[in-house]
Amino acid sequence: MNRKYFVVFILTFFFYAKAFGASPIVDVTIKGVTGKVLANVLASLSLYLQKDDPLLNESLIFRLNSKAREEIRIAIEPFGYYHPKIYSLLYTVKDKWKAVYEIKLGSPVYVEKVDIKITGEGKNDKLLLSWLKSFPLKKGDILSHISYEKAKNELLSIAEENGYFKGKLIRREIIVNKKKYISSIYLQFDTGPRYLLGNVSFKQNYFKNEYLKRFVSFKYGDPYVLDKLIQLQRALYDSEHFRKVDVIPRIDSPDRLYVPIEINLSLRESTKYMIGLGYGTDTGPRAGFGIKNRQINSFGHQTGADVEISQIGAKFSSRYDIPLKIPQTDRLSFTFDFSKQNVQPNKRTTFAPAVSITQKISNWRHTFSLSYQDEKFEVGTETGRANLLIPKTSWQRIFADNLINPKNGWSITLETQAALNELASDTNFFQFHMLSKYVKSLWTGSRILARAETGITFISDFSDLPASFRFFTGGDTSVRGYSYNSLGEKNPQGEVIGGKNLLVTSIEYEQIIIEPVALALFYDAGNAFSDFSNINMQKGAGMGIRVKLPFGNISLDIASALNTPNFPLRIHLRIGADL
Repeated sequence: MNRKYFVVFILTFFFYAKAFGASPIVDVTIKGVTGKVLANVLASLSLYLQKDDPLLNESLIFRLNSKAREEIRIAIEPFGYYHPKIYSLLYTVKDKWKAVYEIKLGSPVYVEKVDIKITGEGKNDKLLLSWLKSFPLKKGDILSHISYEKAKNELLSIAEENGYFKGKLIRREIIVNKKKYISSIYLQFDTGPRYLLGNVSFKQNYFKNEYLKRFVSFKYGDPYVLDKLIQLQRALYDSEHFRKVDVIPRIDSPDRLYVPIEINLSLRESTKYMIGLGYGTDTGPRAGFGIKNRQINSFGHQTGADVEISQIGAKFSSRYDIPLKIPQTDRLSFTFDFSKQNVQPNKRTTFAPAVSITQKISNWRHTFSLSYQDEKFEVGTETGRANLLIPKTSWQRIFADNLINPKNGWSITLETQAALNELASDTNFFQFHMLSKYVKSLWTGSRILARAETGITFISDFSDLPASFRFFTGGDTSVRGYSYNSLGEKNPQGEVIGGKNLLVTSIEYEQIIIEPVALALFYDAGNAFSDFSNINMQKGAGMGIRVKLPFGNISLDIASALNTPNFPLRIHLRIGADL
């Protein structure tokens, strides 16, 4: 009995070995077409799709080859070619099958007429009219079924995302006259009524409903726009209150044309801890610890504190934030900062409680603050102590296609601050500071990055200006090739004491070598000084490596100080976003 099973096993083994091991391998070659046409032919050609099937045999190869011409013809038609000539050749070379198909596309079918109508309540909707204007097929174009289908689906998506839930295509037809090589496109879309945004309800059990409703940027009865709901969802996430935000439009509601919006919220843990370790050539090794309470009360108040220690000093800061009318952009903040910095020959210790209001005005982020600053400082041989009441205002705007790694974009920050003897301050001064950045993509994988920074201070006696308000430059993010804050006016002993004014410029070219790594060439120039008529611009140049990561760039540069004898080299390492 065992011998019988063994014989059966051996026969079965040889049968499958012949079936699998000796199955023909087919090489398929397509000539005459490229790009999308070739890709569609290969995706439609049965013999190509089964060319590596171990069960492929001679009979099946002949059968699949006999279907090839029709499959190729159908695959070509969506690109407007209805009269191709297809030549096929099937043969063997040393037991290996080869299939060759040569395609001559011939003359294409052109678009003779495009008749598109939008009817119904939304016939004058700007988004739908914009779609109509950008319809990809015009009279004289080669007929493309793929472009037609894509445009048709875009129309349906735009309509649905903007509240035309009952919209439908009354006519969708392409008539092809193969003899005359012309075609006509007919498309009629009836929008039906436009639905409106209804009441917004929040399902949660912690925050006051009045507070959550301040996140809603639309009113009851506004036209339904999906993007408004996405913005609301993002704003609730960004508040850091919630772990999960589900925004559900109840389109099937019986409330006539009004769509109720149901929002299900799941709270995050109230306390957030942050620990960070890092290194920068400006700061040396550094460590940070932070704690934040995201749910002080049901009105959305938050508080937090941070400690950072580095080779050049230490900083402690705490804050209490109260959301205002528009919680995602507007807040009232109470802060307290304590910092010590020691960058030889300069030292300072600063205490600074402050109150500030941050608002979004047009496309600008505006902050007004009032701080009381107590600072002890040593700058070279100068020592002093200042008590200052400082009103400060800042305006910031960022425009970019990507905030972390933009291909194109710009940012600008404008700041003014002042102190007056008459308002609880030891000295009088007024200061203006501007920082602008620009990013422009030239071609695939390349960017130009430019930066300009300027500062101006009005003060009668420069020695009365505390160290934290003096301008210094040099380092990872200013003039590379020089150490951190090593550039500025010098005293008779040759020690850097900073300057009343600042001017820094930078230009950089970046080229991706292998994603996500890029090489960069740069040139920086700048200095801190007291007199615009006597600016001694210090220059640095070099090259670097960029590694693009989801949270920003890791940048490693080697730069030469061009104004220093023998052009010494310095390494700069930094992590951060471009804008």
